[in-house]
Amino acid sequence: MQSLDEHVTIPADTSSGNDLDFDFLREMGQQYIEKLGRRIWTDYNIHDPGITILELLCYAITDLGLRLDMDIRDILASKEDNFRQMHEQFASAARILTCKPVTSSDYRKLFIDLDGVKNAWLRPFRLPLQLDCDPERPVLRYEPLIGNTKKTMQIDIRGLYSILVDFDEHADEPAVIRNIETLYHQNRNLCEDLAEVRRVPLHCIRVCGAIQLEPGVDEELVHAQILWAIRNYFSPDILPLSLSEMQAKGFAPDEIFNGPVLQHGFISDEDLQNSELRTEVRLSDIIRLIMSVDGVKVIEDISIDNGPAADASKSDGCCGDLSILQTSPWMICIQPGHKPYLSDRSNFTYKKVYLPVGINKSKVDAYILGFERELQNRLDRVYEDLAIPLGEYRDIGAYSTIQHDLPETYGISPSGLPSSVSEERKARAKQLKGYLLFYDQVMAQYFSHLEHVKQLLAADEKLKRIYFFKAVDDIRGIEELAGDPSLYEQNVSRILHDPANPADFTGPRERLLDHLLSRFAEVFSDYSSVMYKLFGPLVEADILLTKNRFLEKYDTLSSERGLAFNYTLDHSWNTGNVTGFEKRLAFLAGIRDYNRRNLYSHKLFIETIPKLEDGINFNEYRWVIKDDTTTYLSSRNDFRLEQEAIDDLLHSLKISSDEENFHLHQTSGGLYYVVLAEPAYRDNPDYRHVIGRQY
Repeated sequence: MQSLDEHVTIPADTSSGNDLDFDFLREMGQQYIEKLGRRIWTDYNIHDPGITILELLCYAITDLGLRLDMDIRDILASKEDNFRQMHEQFASAARILTCKPVTSSDYRKLFIDLDGVKNAWLRPFRLPLQLDCDPERPVLRYEPLIGNTKKTMQIDIRGLYSILVDFDEHADEPAVIRNIETLYHQNRNLCEDLAEVRRVPLHCIRVCGAIQLEPGVDEELVHAQILWAIRNYFSPDILPLSLSEMQAKGFAPDEIFNGPVLQHGFISDEDLQNSELRTEVRLSDIIRLIMSVDGVKVIEDISIDNGPAADASKSDGCCGDLSILQTSPWMICIQPGHKPYLSDRSNFTYKKVYLPVGINKSKVDAYILGFERELQNRLDRVYEDLAIPLGEYRDIGAYSTIQHDLPETYGISPSGLPSSVSEERKARAKQLKGYLLFYDQVMAQYFSHLEHVKQLLAADEKLKRIYFFKAVDDIRGIEELAGDPSLYEQNVSRILHDPANPADFTGPRERLLDHLLSRFAEVFSDYSSVMYKLFGPLVEADILLTKNRFLEKYDTLSSERGLAFNYTLDHSWNTGNVTGFEKRLAFLAGIRDYNRRNLYSHKLFIETIPKLEDGINFNEYRWVIKDDTTTYLSSRNDFRLEQEAIDDLLHSLKISSDEENFHLHQTSGGLYYVVLAEPAYRDNPDYRHVIGRQY
């Protein structure tokens, strides 16, 4: 049994190399000659003209093989504006490998990338609903149900999130919160929403230590480094990496560009994981950090405990009931959803050779400010894209006739034959030219298709041909063989693209588009089969257009497939502000306009016609299609019920999709008007089949 981990793949290298082996090609050609002409051709030595021509054709095939074996970037290179055309041909890594945020890690990267945000975390927001299960009068409410005798239950709404933010030291918190909310709604997933954005609460920890320093060290610098190390241990800084740094770490392109597009470099999943909120703080870790600072000789005494901050503005969450948490002299458990924070009431004392050392706080603050500036410089990264290899244009479609490479004695070189030779000799040379023109043209076609492979393997709805013709134009006297070269090219092109047989284009083109779609594991078989069943082969052009447009927009359709509607925008009607699923569904179904808009036409009306009959007033109804100045169509009959008029209008709209149901009539005065009639009108042109008309 085949394992699920085994994958059937197409070999990357399918070349046999025979197209580059002249001896192999010559031997195979001679075998065909022996098989087809052995009764009339027995001399296969190198002096034989036929063998000479065979060898020349073999060389031409090896030339084609060499061009096929070129680097693909050179094959696809363009002579003019190569950079733009290559980026139109291929989607760069930042376009095709990235996506809108899907996981909590994706959202964290998106928010950390904002100015003023040091770190951010997503937490589920709990919103319970109370359900009274009385089958006669069920009640759903936020408040607890009190005093009811029926069965009750609680429902927790899923998909709501709370964003905890660790702001930079000098950030404008209200402005940053607004930016986070805006960014979230621009990237919101389906069936999810944001409940709140708030500053992460702090769990203050007091650290007290007595430290002996090495003689001659800068005690203020050592103290600043200790504070900085503990701060980074409590809440590690996330340093964005450049593209080259990510590659140096061994990340593949699909790993580097996995997730949303950022503004400031790349954030690795490993660094993101290491910056999660701590659940515990260990004294052994702090001892290790302090001992790693240059200038620290020994730690004489150290302790940790829960301690609120002296600064009231930083005491959010620090003054709660900490007695329920597990704590010991060696470990402190952090409140869930809180960030450990070094309390301002921490105390460090220093000695040098058993003598106490005083600390200048202003110098310590200056050192820490320098650390922050250095950190900010490291945060200034640019999100880069992988460069698309441009290649070198080599004019791979150029072809020169093989006739010029034959010996002069053949009489078909550019020099031609002397004027003194007989007419018979000239005729034979002309015959050989015409004979070799067939092979020349075959080879030129191969080179021409190789030159246009970049058009064939591209999503280009303007492409209207699948076969490319290239006339052999460097043969002396070709007009004697093929007439006017321009007419010759037109005639061959007309044969290759017969308008009477569009399948010559649509069939091969559709297979090429299916190949491009399969690279993204996308299929259109259901759409194509439904379209063929409904409309027949007339929809082949529409199917090609749908596949082309789907491929052209695939980077957007793929990256936004889970994107939700942004309901925070004031003007969202008649815009492309729709869910990513709707966009994808529209392109899969061939719907060109996916904008949020009115599907009901403002030109359709049901008019009320007051009437009087036998002294009784009543209303009848008529549908009309009109604008402010013109009535285009109106119902032929008036209806007693408004719903009858609506039903007749819907039926009229259905049959109006076929232009053959519209007919031109003439009044007795010689004026013409349009009527909409049932399809039966075509076989029986009776006015009773008319549904609507111009008045």
